[in-house]
Amino acid sequence: MIGMFERKRPNRTSTENLKKIVGDHFGLSENDFVSISELNCLEAGCPSKETVVSIHSSSGEMKSLKVQKSVAEISSSDIENLVLK
Repeated sequence: MIGMFERKRPNRTSTENLKKIVGDHFGLSENDFVSISELNCLEAGCPSKETVVSIHSSSGEMKSLKVQKSVAEISSSDIENLVLK
């Protein structure tokens, strides 16, 4: 049975590209940290994959963004659209 956290990790290149998109969009510095988690949704009616992007700034602030796509499917416009909401 596949759980919420699938053992197979997203492609490293896709993860690094997403971190760069997030860093560029938010103007993050080298002292800020971006964490990417790809989850399987187990609830009826939700997308099969959800990606959670957590931004930990050097000032101690934390922001989490959720995209209902796999890491490999997320584009810069997806991140921009989240910020506009």
